[in-house]
Amino acid sequence: MKTILISDIGGEQETIIPYALNFTKHIDNSISIIHAVDSRMQHAVSSAYADSQSFEVGSKLSYEEILERKKHHTRQSLDKILSKEASRLNFPLKVNTLVEESTIENMLSNELDADKTALIIGTSKLKGTIVSDLEEFFETTRKFNSLSLIVPPEYSFSTPKNALIQFDFNQGINDRIYKVLELLKAFDSLISVLGATEQDKHKEMIIKGEAWQKEADNYMKSSLRITTNIVVGSENTNTLLDFIQRNNYDLVAIPNKMKLSTGINFMSRDTSNQLIDKLNIPILLY
Repeated sequence: MKTILISDIGGEQETIIPYALNFTKHIDNSISIIHAVDSRMQHAVSSAYADSQSFEVGSKLSYEEILERKKHHTRQSLDKILSKEASRLNFPLKVNTLVEESTIENMLSNELDADKTALIIGTSKLKGTIVSDLEEFFETTRKFNSLSLIVPPEYSFSTPKNALIQFDFNQGINDRIYKVLELLKAFDSLISVLGATEQDKHKEMIIKGEAWQKEADNYMKSSLRITTNIVVGSENTNTLLDFIQRNNYDLVAIPNKMKLSTGINFMSRDTSNQLIDKLNIPILLY
């Protein structure tokens, strides 16, 4: 599974690069870090200092020079962080850094193979980065056949041991949830798959959940510790939040689109934002 980190260099929060490197070493031997420089934000300005022997003191930097300076400083910042983290990793992880005048969408498109699953990692705090808000991040990553991991900047890496996957058992077999299971297999996580229903359909949903678990066990060849859970609730994010917090999950996976079935729908348009805002843990969108 190819791993791509959307750079948060220049943001106002602590970078998630250390987390991304540690996460990646459990699932792959390489990671690409992409940093898009938005040309629309660059304007010619007067420079009061020399930069890499390319600009004269007091000269007015051109549009092209501004872009080159921005890319140069970004590469320096990335190199500094990566040099610091390399010794801590204790793993021969190959890191490919790409700093370009482009958009995140174009850079992802160039890096991703449409026929293969990838993992895109991004920060939950976007102030100061090229991505304006989480909705833009969601809309961009939804265009690709990928999983997306949203990480709080202050979150220290530890292998996820107790993971929750929110799922609608009315949908039956779903290839996307299997991609999540394949990802979590590398961490030997205890996995709870959670469905929701109305009170009068509770028994029916339990049967569907048990049938799904048997099929998942067969698909994964019983290599994962999977349990299914059914909660009775309404279209209320608080029901999901309460369940997550009571069970101390350290990673939660939720669908990246509203589900299509007629059953209980936890996934309102702002559910992802609310979970990311209220839970200080990584959120995986699938």
